[in-house]
This record gives sequence, structure tokens and C-alpha cells, in this order.
Amino acid sequence: MGNNCRVPDEYLSALKSEIAVRTLDYGVVSWNTVYIGGGTPSLLSPGQLSSLLTSIRKSTKAGNFDSTLEITMEMNPETVTREKLEVLSSEQVSRISLGVQSFADKSLEKVGRHCTSEKTVAALDMIRKNWSKRLNLDIIAGLPGESEKEFLESLERIISYDPDHISMYTLTVEDGTPLAGKIDSGVLDFDCDLADSLWLRGRKVLSANGYRQYEVSNFSRPSMESIHNLRYWNQKNYIGCGAGACGTVYSDVSERFTNTHDIAAYVKYWNSENACACHAPGTREKLDMETREFEYLMMGFRTLRGISSSEYERLFSADLRTRLGAVWKDFSDRGLCCEDEEDGGGTRFSLNEKGILFLNRFLVEL
Repeated sequence: MGNNCRVPDEYLSALKSEIAVRTLDYGVVSWNTVYIGGGTPSLLSPGQLSSLLTSIRKSTKAGNFDSTLEITMEMNPETVTREKLEVLSSEQVSRISLGVQSFADKSLEKVGRHCTSEKTVAALDMIRKNWSKRLNLDIIAGLPGESEKEFLESLERIISYDPDHISMYTLTVEDGTPLAGKIDSGVLDFDCDLADSLWLRGRKVLSANGYRQYEVSNFSRPSMESIHNLRYWNQKNYIGCGAGACGTVYSDVSERFTNTHDIAAYVKYWNSENACACHAPGTREKLDMETREFEYLMMGFRTLRGISSSEYERLFSADLRTRLGAVWKDFSDRGLCCEDEEDGGGTRFSLNEKGILFLNRFLVEL
């Protein structure tokens, strides 16, 4: 890794400053989960990693990490080292999430991914030898130029490392990106229907190997779901720190903030003596109850566990069955959803494994 691929100490200092300020401003007593992500955290040196985790640990009133806390660290294969794994173990990190995506080099190159399968295998072998805690791996179905055989071989290879958790996506092509331009112009051949078909094949393979789908794109061994993601999908408070990070705090006056993407402006502000959350560069918005209710349904139905009618009524003073109305009846008649009675009263409404494939249509109709 060259000198141009490191995180400046000034940025790390600003990040630690924001964590301390927001923790104090929001009155955080202890963290429920910590997720160090965003694509590049493994660019931090071992010393920087240790410094960041120490800062997070000391930021709350409790001044330490609870033994049950889930701490997840995203890593890119090309930046995995034994020294970093040792730091993560010593600092109570409980889960590594490694972006694999595929072992088909030609397809990875077509979507701008420069990490080779050889580097990914080296990283996975190093993790297997030097890491004893939980491991998340991800894979993408239907990359341009990737055959069904190549996809299934990549999935089987991922499973061979016995991860606790696997995220499986189809390729998302966002308008206005270079990738979208190449596909639209015919430079790259991307078959959306084939990608969906491969994803369905992949789901069968994961199920046969003991991975239970608990959310649209996420599968895990029993009781090894991502606690952090479950909190997000269940509309719990989260505080995002770093350039471009987003956070949402729910209360009588719910608020969402998004930090500036301008790294220079971010570093300058959070390294200043008078930095406070209320004047941080970025955007802030109030969330009305209509927005909260829509997001609650949107996120809750992403999970196979679905939504509790009693919890929905407590939050929004409304009847969930009435809210779902004819859309729910239609999905029920077609065998795409289910209802389960809850202990203490109430009903849990959820889309089943077939119905979750029609999540977007379900939400649009709602």
C-alpha cells in the first residue's frame, strides 16, 4: 500500500472529535453497536485503528465497551494484514465484514474493482489463520460478463471459508455513473433478468448450507444476524460520524443529519476548538410522523420477521391491518405473506421468502 493510500492523521483527529461531541450532545451512556464502515476504514494503520477504537470506547459515560457489544469493522481484501487483525482482536472488535463480491477477475475489472481474486484469497487465508471471531462476506450476483458457473463457484468458495454471515446482492446500476453509461452505450452487457435468476439460485445454495435469510439481501447462521443492521431496519437511533455520514435520532422531534462530503471542510470544522453538532457542515432535517411511518414500513418489511401490530400501534396510534388494507389482502390471497400471533397479544405481519422478492411492488402499492 503506497503512501497515497493512507488516512491523514488530521482526518482521524476530526473524526474522534466528532464522536466525542455527538456522544455528549446526544447523551449517549453506552453504545449498543459500533459499525466502522464506509468502504475505506481498513486503510487506517494499526496504530490509527487502535487510537480510533480507544477514542470510541472512552467517549461514553460508561467509559468502556460492554462485553456483549457488537463491533463490526469493514475491510477491503487488499488492506488486510496480520497486524491489523491483532489490533482488532485486542480492541474487542467482534465481527469483520470483508467485501469479496466475486472471484471472477474479468467481471470485477469491468465494474472498476481492482482487487484480484488472488489478493482476496490471500486475505481470506490470513483471516482464517489469525481471526477467531465472526466473519461477514459479501457476493454480487450477475456481474457483467460473469457466467452462472462462475457465480456459483464464487459462492461455493465463499461458503468454504465458513463465514457466519453472507450478504448477497444483485448489481445496482445507478443513473449517471460511469458504469451506467457503459451499460447504456452497449460497451458492457448487463442482463438484469439473469442477475435476478442467479440470485435465486444463490439463495437455494445458501439455504442448503444452513444460511437463513433474515432480510432481503442478508443470510446468517442461526443467531448470528447483524445486530447493527437489525437496529437500523427497526428504526432505532444511530449516530453516524465522518465525512458524508448520516445519523437519525427518533424522539418527539425526530431529526436526521448528513455530514458534508467535503473532506477539507469536515476536517477544518471538527478540528476547531468550538465545534458543536448544531453547526456542523452538512444538512439537518426534521422527520414528521408521516415520513417516520413510511420509513418504518419500508425498513420493517425488508426483514423476514416483519412488523409487530402492537409496536406499530404504540408508535403511530393506528391499526396496522387497516393501514395495509387491500394490498395486504392481495398479497395474502397470493400466498406471499404471513401472520403470526405474538405473545401478549398482537400480530406480526411479514412477507415470506417468496413475497420478499416483490418488496418494491408491495411498498409502491402501499
